[in-house]
Amino acid sequence: MSSVENARAIFILLSASNFKNSTFSYNTSLKTEILEQNASVYNTILIFLTCIVSALATFGNLLVIYFYFFNKRLQTVSNFPLLSLSVADLIVGLYPINANTLEAVLGYWPFTNLFCEFTLVLDYFCCQSSIYHVIIISIDRYLLIKQPLKYRGDRRKYAVKLSILLLWIVSFFLWAPSITINKYVFGRSSERLCYKGFLRFDKMSIYSFETYILITSVGLGYFIILPVVIFIYVKIYFLIKIQNKIIPNACCYDNRYRNRILSTECSTVTLDGSKAEISNDVKLKKRRSNESVMNLKTSYLLKQKDLIRHKKSLKVIVRILVVFVITWFPYNLQMMLLPYCLNCFNRLAFDISNVLSYSNSAVNPFVYAFVSPEFRSSFYKRSKKIFFIRFLT
Repeated sequence: MSSVENARAIFILLSASNFKNSTFSYNTSLKTEILEQNASVYNTILIFLTCIVSALATFGNLLVIYFYFFNKRLQTVSNFPLLSLSVADLIVGLYPINANTLEAVLGYWPFTNLFCEFTLVLDYFCCQSSIYHVIIISIDRYLLIKQPLKYRGDRRKYAVKLSILLLWIVSFFLWAPSITINKYVFGRSSERLCYKGFLRFDKMSIYSFETYILITSVGLGYFIILPVVIFIYVKIYFLIKIQNKIIPNACCYDNRYRNRILSTECSTVTLDGSKAEISNDVKLKKRRSNESVMNLKTSYLLKQKDLIRHKKSLKVIVRILVVFVITWFPYNLQMMLLPYCLNCFNRLAFDISNVLSYSNSAVNPFVYAFVSPEFRSSFYKRSKKIFFIRFLT
């Protein structure tokens, strides 16, 4: 009787253990399935956002390049930096953003190591040149307001072209050596990772040479540029504020000058009987005084137009600064902090900041180019022509 009870107890224990094992395997498979579903939803959203940013960057920058070359009125020194910026943003929108998302979705780099190095250099090189265009455009606007007579013509054209050439060269040498060192000196070329292999924060130590390279590149590429752009914006603001005070004073001076001339004319009038006769000398003075007043009025109107144009430029620079901070600051901040704080890494936050940084290339055409009346009118005219042709056909 006792042996039967023992056998029954053993059977119950085995059944309970089998039930627990089956329940555990079921829960594990259920959790895995939920994680896979969440990952697929996450990847779908990431692909969708990438496609939107890529399409906007490609379409907007292609329009800017097209209008620049097919509208001679847009081929000015002021628009030349916009052309260079559009080339950089077009490259970013066409390829690097899609390559980065492809690796993020697949979990590995599907191409060769050489092609990975080319992709990384092209990505960081074009993004960096896009950032440096902000400071070039800001300095150009500042000098145009500060030295309107000196900073014109061939001198301005030479300065703008030289600065654009230098920014492309500096952007290349800022990132290309660090990417090459990371891939081959630190032994990352054997890994089937590209973007993830370049930014392996878990393999960076606080005092490693690799960390110093990354921090230096990010510092020179963004965190030194940001205060410089803010400083230039403040200088432009105070310059416009001073000019806003000078021009009304000039207008008052013009009125006082005209009244003084008229009083001089009145004092030279001689009365002969009932009629007032003005000598030839007085007529000559009157003609000269009218010409002087007209010249002063013309200079006043030109100064007023320049002031209005400078105020518009200031608004554009404010938009540029706001977009520059919103799109690039989160990504570069993480690049600075993550080598020193590995527990701070969050994939969602990093991917959002990554897509946000790429969105700068999509927003730039609408911040820089399409605020210009010439660009907008060219766009409207071209759109009307395309619509009219399609309507006829």
